Amino acid sequence: MRGGIVILAAGASSRLGFPKQTFEVNDKSLLQNVIQEAQKTSVSEIVVVLGANAETIQAKTNFGEINVVINPSWPSGLSTSIICGLDYLKEKVPNLEYVVFLVCDQPYLKASNIQAIVDEFYLNHQPIVASDYEGIQGTPALFESSFFEEIRKLSGDRGAMSIIKKYANKVALVPFQDGIFDVDTSEDIEKLK
Repeated sequence: MRGGIVILAAGASSRLGFPKQTFEVNDKSLLQNVIQEAQKTSVSEIVVVLGANAETIQAKTNFGEINVVINPSWPSGLSTSIICGLDYLKEKVPNLEYVVFLVCDQPYLKASNIQAIVDEFYLNHQPIVASDYEGIQGTPALFESSFFEEIRKLSGDRGAMSIIKKYANKVALVPFQDGIFDVDTSEDIEKLK
């Protein structure tokens, strides 16, 4: 099956006052960590979606062979970056069968978390596979191609959470306990130090 990964990294980090994508944990930026973990999985097509502070982030990140796309509509919300990444992969990969969405602010994300999502998809053939942390469903999350059109109808600053909730009976869940922690505020950064 042909799949791809979209790393969502276009946000402005307005609550932090600097691009969180470049914040370093253990000598590695948050974005660099997600890129490196994604590269260790069985999914070979990876795209990073940038928007706010794109030049700063590009200067501080080693993308290697990974494709980067700039989302000019990033101020209109997360949905635009999801659609931007999906459209890029659909154009690049004929017969794209699934996409895994990752965010760049989960510092504890490992390749094993991403791979577990992909393995679950192959094993149980549910069209959506989401991570589960403390009863919350979220990223990493995989959507089969049958949901691509619905994803393209998302709007505003909402992710694909609404789709996961709407089709709860078609969702397989994979535990990712540390996924509950993401970096949004200076308090979050203090916890990582």
